[in-house]
Amino acid sequence: MCTPPKAYDSLSEYQDDIISAGQLSRGRFVFTSSGGVYEGIVGGIVREQTATSDTPRALALVAAEDEARRYGAVARLAGLYGRSRGAHHHWFRQAQKDEGKVHANPNSVVNQVWYGDAARAIVRMLEGGADTGDVCLVSDMNPRTRREICSAVAPHPYYRWQLRPEFTIDDEEDYRLTENGEFPKRGPTLVGRVYDCRETMLKLKWLPIFPSIESFFKFDATMLRQGLVQDGLIGIDFPMEELPPPSIVQDEVDEYAEREEAAAAAAEDEPFYT
Repeated sequence: MCTPPKAYDSLSEYQDDIISAGQLSRGRFVFTSSGGVYEGIVGGIVREQTATSDTPRALALVAAEDEARRYGAVARLAGLYGRSRGAHHHWFRQAQKDEGKVHANPNSVVNQVWYGDAARAIVRMLEGGADTGDVCLVSDMNPRTRREICSAVAPHPYYRWQLRPEFTIDDEEDYRLTENGEFPKRGPTLVGRVYDCRETMLKLKWLPIFPSIESFFKFDATMLRQGLVQDGLIGIDFPMEELPPPSIVQDEVDEYAEREEAAAAAAEDEPFYT
């Protein structure tokens, strides 16, 4: 079930719909929620069991999750993106309307995952990778700042001729997850928090096809140039089962898989990259 709370007039109505869906599921049930429910820890690492926030939106979602977990599992998703869906598309649209200006901090970190990879994770949950009551956190684990995201997107044929967003807010601290799992200060500017979903990856035996937004946009641009996806299908992502990643993406995928397989071996777990 993936209906957002804003589609309902009240929390009780939302919960009633979740209960009905859970009762009718007759098998596996997954409720899609958001990583936005987690506590706002600046410069912190967020994992599956990190404390949740007490904002009205977070409280409503967690209350809905509690009902859903009686019947199945919950998938807390990072920011979803595709070619013309996601935060980058919103910023580029804003930029076209306001002479390139976007009122936001360029150095704030955004945790993301490609729509297709999120769907694959949910399928793994439905196939039995997650148990009733589980909470899974779904992200590519390669957060990028707003500026980095726009730099990755700008060369793509769909965005090349558009004004690149110029962010108008700066702050003073910057954080990034390092390879040893720490979260130190990196330079002068702010950022946010990083999703660490290795527990979910191991449990579901799942890895993202696109480990970063850069790899997705390189691949999508290549497919456009080769005529394997149509320029008119903006917002519709191609089926990855039919179009396996080329070498420009596969190198990153292989490197990512090797790291995670090494972590799995260290934990005396079987390799899980599929």
